[in-house]
Amino acid sequence: MRIVFKEFPLPFHTWSTTPAIANECAYQMDSSKFLNYRILIFGNQETISSVNVHDRLLSLREQAGLDRANLGTCLDTKASLRRIEACRNEALLLGLMQTPTFFINGRIVAGSPPPETFYRIVDEALAKADKRN
Repeated sequence: MRIVFKEFPLPFHTWSTTPAIANECAYQMDSSKFLNYRILIFGNQETISSVNVHDRLLSLREQAGLDRANLGTCLDTKASLRRIEACRNEALLLGLMQTPTFFINGRIVAGSPPPETFYRIVDEALAKADKRN
């Protein structure tokens, strides 16, 4: 199984591009801390606004164990913006309009199905892969 994560900040979320940049910066800084940082951002999104997004992202980085200066510099310079834009363009070319969207062995799963449904889809894909091997 291979998992590939790509950012797709939706334009109607006024502050979504900044966390996408921060997520990519976190991955480049220390890929082992990326997922925890991402989970923290999503888990705290009700406390984030377009006014405080920069400060909140730097605050949350502490819980993820990321270096403040490095994340701050990467965020301020928008060092990962080109990658975010490339991911966004790819998603638009594929006709994606919602997050999250998953591709499981070519099957598109849009939105957040209940965990049991998601696991069943993954199990079915793994079973088909086993039959081919």
